[in-house]
Amino acid sequence: MKRFLIGSVIFSLFISEFSQAESLKLCALEEDQPRSSRQTETGVDIEFAKSIAKDLGQPLSIVWVPSRKKIVELEDSDLPLGRLIRGSCDLIGSVPGSEALGPFRSRINLSRPYYGMAFELVGPPKTPQSLKELRSTTVAVQLQTFSHLILQKLEIPLVTALTTKDAFRMIGMEKAEAALVWGPDLGPLGLKPLDGFKSPQALRWNAHFAMRKNDSRIKQISDYLGRKLHSGSAREILKRYGVPLHRPFETVSNVLSRATIDF
Repeated sequence: MKRFLIGSVIFSLFISEFSQAESLKLCALEEDQPRSSRQTETGVDIEFAKSIAKDLGQPLSIVWVPSRKKIVELEDSDLPLGRLIRGSCDLIGSVPGSEALGPFRSRINLSRPYYGMAFELVGPPKTPQSLKELRSTTVAVQLQTFSHLILQKLEIPLVTALTTKDAFRMIGMEKAEAALVWGPDLGPLGLKPLDGFKSPQALRWNAHFAMRKNDSRIKQISDYLGRKLHSGSAREILKRYGVPLHRPFETVSNVLSRATIDF
């Protein structure tokens, strides 16, 4: 009887470990709307990850990561890539390409892109619709973002703010006539970008899921994301969270496009 009980315990432990190995663990920031929110357990990446897990036939568990209050350098990132490499989770969403992987690039695979992300122009309807026309417009930008870098390079008049919300407030305070801000940030603020503005290559990226190099599920996930894009259901998720609707871009920001941007 004793031998039977010991065997049952060992079998239960084996099943528990097997179940954990076969689950899909998503690392998500606690407060990073519209990508993720621990308080409501909602967000763009939460919804995509749930649908991916369902397609894989595996349970999804969310590993919540404390959000950084402030990013002050262009090279800084709040992506929990170290946790992914250590195996704390299997998946990170909205990764803007291989440039964002830094020293972990050789150890991580990216899925096919599942939506496009860009800096968007917000302001009154009569706001100029191109970078060239903005040369006579004072534009608010978030400090130390690529929009700050590009407008500075093009010598477009600008004022800086600490957040997207503060940049938009500059318009109401008449310190700026428009704001060039990170598009996904507009959703939680209930703001819409100006339709006519087309973000240049230097200011647009594609969102990918990141996984460890040895995780074979990446192909199935990429195939699934392709079907989701084709069906239009990816667009519905973005729309629900107010994220500007962009299919993955054919060309995205890189060192060369940012160095050579011109009118």
